[in-house]
Amino acid sequence: MIEAEEPHEYAARWSYSAAVMARHLGAVLARGQTNPDDLCRGVYLSVRRFLDAVLDGLRGHGAILQDRALALARWTLQRTLARPPRERSDAEADRFFAYMHIFTRLEHHGTLSPAEQTDAHELAAFFQQLSGDGEDALYAVHVASAHADLDTIEIM
Repeated sequence: MIEAEEPHEYAARWSYSAAVMARHLGAVLARGQTNPDDLCRGVYLSVRRFLDAVLDGLRGHGAILQDRALALARWTLQRTLARPPRERSDAEADRFFAYMHIFTRLEHHGTLSPAEQTDAHELAAFFQQLSGDGEDALYAVHVASAHADLDTIEIM
């Protein structure tokens, strides 16, 4: 049986990809243009799998991966938007569909509309939050491991 992870623990799995996407979206916003040549394909595919899993979870097609991805995305979104979790199902789904639209636009050359720029800013903040959460989770694992190692040292 697969052991369940808390959202912050699961964030560690996505930390690197989220950090790369946050930087990439920052560059897109700075120049106002998308350019697929600037996109790291492996990271793009990894994040695409994550967002697809979130959307599958929202649609009720949840398996373990989709449920974990959705829980992590909801947890991150609530903290990214810095407001109480008033948004529920429809509004929440609309946010993630807007994020997926922006994410898909990164595959093509073009200029972002003002509405797309707003969504891209939110998506960059989402990925930045996810990256930070992942780094915090990794740090916590290292600290716990170091404490465990100290507990096993015998003093002569």
